[in-house]
Amino acid sequence: MPAETPRGAFDEGHAIRVNCPLVIARYPNDGESADTLVHKTDAALKRAQDSGEQYLTYRLQMHGEMAERMQLEHKLRTALDEQQFVLHYQPQVDIATGRVMSLEALLRWNDPEGGLVMPGQFLPILESSGLIVPVGSWVLARAAENCRRERWAWGRCGSGSMSPRCKSGSALSSTRC
Repeated sequence: MPAETPRGAFDEGHAIRVNCPLVIARYPNDGESADTLVHKTDAALKRAQDSGEQYLTYRLQMHGEMAERMQLEHKLRTALDEQQFVLHYQPQVDIATGRVMSLEALLRWNDPEGGLVMPGQFLPILESSGLIVPVGSWVLARAAENCRRERWAWGRCGSGSMSPRCKSGSALSSTRC
């Protein structure tokens, strides 16, 4: 006699699709201890989550990539704590009138070791680590502060676009211009 299927929230004919990555580290090729194998599958899992891949086998270079990523994430946390982020403002000009209609705040990282870092090099790490929310809060607070201070020069301060993760955090609720 077949077991009865439990009834509950999903008996209304709705299908649920669950995706989870499968990662593999092989003994003894990838490590000889359980701790080493677990560490290497963790590296492969993080890579699979970041890339969206469903099946991934540990590769030696993943260890180096994971170490670089963790180092960059640590540097970004330090950058936030030590106010290493800066905003550059780019005017949005009405071509017909030549009038500045708005300003776009552009986030940059002034890395003490490497100088000015463009967002393409650090935004993906901010997004995947969750740091985008506190950095987004900082951006909004700094832009609002600059807007209040420079209102005479900038004219009307308006709204902007940001990361979806930033929108779901507390960044929007606490900053006003």
